[in-house]
Amino acid sequence: MAGTTWTSGTTRTVRTTGDGGADLVAAVLDEERALLRGLALWAGASVAAGLAVTALRRGSRPGPAGDGAPAQIASGIGPRDRTGSGQRPPARDGLRAAAAHGFDVGASMRATSTSTVGDVARQALGWGLVDLAIVGWGLRGLRRARRSGLTPDAARARGRRMARVTGVNAVLDVGYVASGVALAARAPRRRGDGLGIVVQGLALLWLDVRHASAFRRLTSAVPDSRPGGPT
Repeated sequence: MAGTTWTSGTTRTVRTTGDGGADLVAAVLDEERALLRGLALWAGASVAAGLAVTALRRGSRPGPAGDGAPAQIASGIGPRDRTGSGQRPPARDGLRAAAAHGFDVGASMRATSTSTVGDVARQALGWGLVDLAIVGWGLRGLRRARRSGLTPDAARARGRRMARVTGVNAVLDVGYVASGVALAARAPRRRGDGLGIVVQGLALLWLDVRHASAFRRLTSAVPDSRPGGPT
């Protein structure tokens, strides 16, 4: 066949040869390796971020002495809250109640913000560990394919299968994003989990769409060399 060129998702230009597309084998395997590398980088960053935030939150937790101060202030119990007779000064009751309420609101907002960040970090850690396991499984299959020596037809079939897998994954990623948005909107206490799912879903969607398109381009650029195959 005449020389044909196309570009894979790794920005690598491949030219077919007269033997029916021998370079297709290297192109498909390189694209699969690029997919796993991208997933590994994102998974590693997610795990690192999750661990870092978890460590920072543990290190910033107040001690026993600090835990009692908010409750004392909120309940109106303090060194200057009572007169010598043990009664609250009536003239300052309204101001004290307003200050205590403001403290409670501020503490609640800070606690909610901290909880949201922690939930996002927990989601990042969990998704990252799962993605790293997928990368390990994928690398094992990739090494097996390289050792076995794929034919151009086998590489074409492998590329088409990867295009289907990443395409299906992209649809699932859209579902992840939608479910994360719904969770964050409908359950305020799970807002951090919802946001974490949205972040992970968007990143995986970008990876899957990018490489699904690349696999489709690779496998459609060269006609099937088998008898009766598409031309």
